[in-house]
Order: sequence, then structure tokens, then C-alpha cells
Amino acid sequence: MGEDGFPLAEAPAAGVQTAAYVSGSGTASWAYNNAGRIYKEYRSNDCTNFVSKAMYYGGRMKMRTGWYSSDRVWWRNPTFSWVPKNSHTWSAAENLRRHFDYRQKYYITQTYNLRAGDILLFRWQGASRYDHAAVVTGNNQGAVRIAQHGYSAHDTLSSVISRNRANRTPIASIIAIRPVGA
Repeated sequence: MGEDGFPLAEAPAAGVQTAAYVSGSGTASWAYNNAGRIYKEYRSNDCTNFVSKAMYYGGRMKMRTGWYSSDRVWWRNPTFSWVPKNSHTWSAAENLRRHFDYRQKYYITQTYNLRAGDILLFRWQGASRYDHAAVVTGNNQGAVRIAQHGYSAHDTLSSVISRNRANRTPIASIIAIRPVGA
């Protein structure tokens, strides 16, 4: 852990782009390596905070400063107690979804097109907003592996869908986003 309380970022693997490009493999690697190891910082669930850390530390997605409640900004500030801890887009799935309207991204519409580093946002049946986020860590011919915080750390997309189909509140929709720029 660094002085700011975040896990230290590992050096990117050879060939991984880190400047203005959000490295999917870096995001997925960070998420895979830290799933189940990050303590909960928020009361109810910490999934979007986990995904934001993966995009920032692993994928090198740049923070965007500004008023904490703006959908255009995305930042984390654990240092100063007199300012908000983070922008609302850093730690809430619906807000992160809206933030992606201000960044370069692709929407992935087919499971077989998902790849490591893609972000999944889940909305449960009866909910008006997306309230869970996860990172794709791999895809082997449609068998999509994910890392997440708040549920089983390492899972597959099909098992998440199946498990929630049996619940009283099954998944109503999933958005898959591939961030491509800072």
C-alpha cells in the first residue's frame, strides 16, 4: 500500500500502452490481482470504487478534476479531509455510466466481443439505475471471466447471470463499455 492507502501500481508489462490509452490488459490485471484484497471503503458496496481503481492504477485512465457532483469529472482525493473523498462518478455505477458519455468508449453488444479490461455495469430488475460494476478479466470463446468487489471476487458472467436469475431481483440489463481514451 502506498502513502495514500491505495495499492501500489505494478510496472506495466512490455508492450502495454499507458499514456492516453486506457490499457485493457492493465485494468484487467489490476482487477484480477486485487479482487478480494481491497478493503471496503463505503457502507453498502464498493464495486464501482474497485472498478475505478482498476481503471486508474491498472489502465492508467487519467483523473478529471472539477466539481464533485459533475458527470464530467472522475477523481479520488483521500488526502484532504475538508474536500469530498471522491467525485460521485468514482464510486457509483450509474454515475460512472453517465461519466463515460464524456470519454471515448465503445459499447460492446455481443458476449464474444468482450475482452480483458472492458467494464460491465449491472441493473437489477425493478431498479431504475445501474448499481453494480465489474471488470472483464478474460474471454475464452464466450466464457467471460470477471473480477468484482462485493460478491465473489473472481467469477464468470454466466454464473452471475444464472445465480441472479434465481434471486428475487434478477439482472434486468448489463452494459458493457470499453474505455479507449483518457
